[in-house]
Amino acid sequence: MFINICFFTKSLLAKELILEVLTEKAYPIQYQENGKIVGSATALVEKVLKEANIKYQIKMQPWARIYKTALLKPNVLIYSIARTHEREKLFSWLGSIQQINYYLYGFADTKLKPTDSLETVNNFRLALGRESAIHHYLSNNKLTNFHLVNRNEQGIKMLLSKRVDLATGGDIYFYKSCKKQKLDCSQIKPLFPLKDLQVELYLATNKKTDKGLIKRIQAAFKKIKNTSNNQ
Repeated sequence: MFINICFFTKSLLAKELILEVLTEKAYPIQYQENGKIVGSATALVEKVLKEANIKYQIKMQPWARIYKTALLKPNVLIYSIARTHEREKLFSWLGSIQQINYYLYGFADTKLKPTDSLETVNNFRLALGRESAIHHYLSNNKLTNFHLVNRNEQGIKMLLSKRVDLATGGDIYFYKSCKKQKLDCSQIKPLFPLKDLQVELYLATNKKTDKGLIKRIQAAFKKIKNTSNNQ
């Protein structure tokens, strides 16, 4: 039995499997430019997979779609996904990309303070990404007054047009995304920190992905990170 398992794993890796790698648009860490998917997170993922000697193809799709695909389909990688308590047992976590802090953003005159209770947020109309970490977190906390969008920029545009009172975003991309889309977000402020969602973004994979593949990627990730820290 042990020999058969080893043979199966080696055979799978020997087939030159082309990994499907999925991501969403989140400028500047991952985005499309001249038909190519680029950004700091993309560069790190590509470096890791090259170190692991794994062939891959990166696709950019709406978050809800890639999230569902990664949940259901083995040998699929997803980035940059927030590693939260709700998701901990749903994926195999391959390596940390960077830390992120999530906030609820709104106009400065919005009557919401950082010290307010989470329940207070339900008094405001909120735009948030479908199947995002914030969507899962707020739903688990019984909040219901939100409008689901497929892309972060949709929520920003709804906020600017005052169709909602609040929009969600991460500190590493909210204002940069506004600038990239030529949206004037100068009157928009981070009003409410989601303190339970000060987490790290990861490269992750389906739980049923081949274990040998997972170990190769984790080892490559560790090597790249160690090299970077020593420079």
